[in-house]
Amino acid sequence: MAARKIRHRQAEDIAALSRMILRYANRGATRIEFLREISKMLMQYCRCDAVELRLRDPGLQYRCQASEHPERTFRFVIIPNDRTARKSEKKRLTDGPYRSVAIVRFAVDEKTVGFLHLKSLQTRFFTREKVERYKGLAQTVGLAVAIRQAQWALRERVKELTCLYGIGRLAQRAALSLETTLQGIVELLPPAWQFPETACARIMLDGRAYTTSGFREGPHRQAADITVSGTPRGFVEVVYTEER
Repeated sequence: MAARKIRHRQAEDIAALSRMILRYANRGATRIEFLREISKMLMQYCRCDAVELRLRDPGLQYRCQASEHPERTFRFVIIPNDRTARKSEKKRLTDGPYRSVAIVRFAVDEKTVGFLHLKSLQTRFFTREKVERYKGLAQTVGLAVAIRQAQWALRERVKELTCLYGIGRLAQRAALSLETTLQGIVELLPPAWQFPETACARIMLDGRAYTTSGFREGPHRQAADITVSGTPRGFVEVVYTEER
């Protein structure tokens, strides 16, 4: 009877954690914010010293690790897709102070797989029973990753369409001068980008610049030429003023 109560409580705890993870996924947080938060949840539930999540899809491989011991850290790393990087990653897995590691595979979609690494400074911390419980939890993580990606993509698409709608409305206002229209368009661009808080924009047309307030160069830039009847007339660009 006591063992049945324990198993029932464990199932309830996993169900509660799964709901928390899925609710957070629905918020549409950035990838790093999402990974940091669910890593914290997993670490608290499993009572381990570190949690590492690895994901691999056709376009991107990355890992993140949150730890409480031996020190509190969170790191997000994109893994280059080459043999040297893979060898370095395999060696890294065997390094470090952790005496016990449980690894559980999970699926995100048909093309994306992930691995949940739970780490402890204690020897033989993870029992077979614990690892079995973690398998269902890992699948919840995979589902949450898929939900977050869908929510994020939808939010970004709404921002893009809002920008295009705003440009269309400006273009229809025949009473506006070209200069006023271009200045209005440039103001609409940063909110459509992934990190609008650090984005600024500029339109150059026939040697004249139209910019958002405080425009300056940054580490990342996207630009396209403005061509009218086959003749280059300038360009439009969006710049991140900080590293992202």
